[in-house]
Amino acid sequence: MRAFEPGLLLLFSAIGLLAGGLVAVRYLSIHPAWILLALSVFLGTVASVTVQRKRRQALRRFWERACTGIQWRRRFPDSTASQIREFLDIFADAFAFRQRRRSCFSPDDKVMDVYRAVYPDRFMADGLELESLAVGLRQKYGMDLTRFWRDDITLGELFTYTRVA
Repeated sequence: MRAFEPGLLLLFSAIGLLAGGLVAVRYLSIHPAWILLALSVFLGTVASVTVQRKRRQALRRFWERACTGIQWRRRFPDSTASQIREFLDIFADAFAFRQRRRSCFSPDDKVMDVYRAVYPDRFMADGLELESLAVGLRQKYGMDLTRFWRDDITLGELFTYTRVA
């Protein structure tokens, strides 16, 4: 037997809640505003859980990696580990990732791939991560991210620009 699709399950749950709410209004004398509030909270919670699940699944490819420090050191042998860490700290801070997650990103990761993993639904409002990254890079390195930004720019390319600046 095939399992229900998540959207169909959500629809049946909402119909059940609405029917239960109508029964509560009719037989328990509960004000209809409370039923609407409960339904809104339920739907908001389900939507939030769904988005978080998508986000966690999309970010899993980064979180499951071992430390990428050796990739950074091979790509940038003239840079110190602390310089690489400082750059990755700015990136992690911009996206509000924990500092221990900074070593999960390789020089080949595209900034927009990380952004799209954080915001899997294109209609979601973002937390100004790219703007925060631009501010962090300007404050630390005095560089203007808008001068060389591309949608396919990688972390390694950004780090190269910090070495020039």
